[in-house]
Amino acid sequence: MQYLPGNDEAQEEADWVINRLVENDIKSLPLDFLEYHQATMSPYNGMRGEIVETEEYATAEECAARTLAKLVRMV
Repeated sequence: MQYLPGNDEAQEEADWVINRLVENDIKSLPLDFLEYHQATMSPYNGMRGEIVETEEYATAEECAARTLAKLVRMV
């Protein structure tokens, strides 16, 4: 999970989610992981877009970086 620049608090919370997964030796995410985090975001903080599955990118990190770069260009 990655956030646009300036959303340091949200990014820190996301990093803690990842840390907890690693500490609990989770090897794969629950099937509803993204849906849960999408649904629990406060509407006062914005919204998350639809969940899209793709094989366009080699890694999740590459996908996040390119997606965020596209959003930054749009702003």
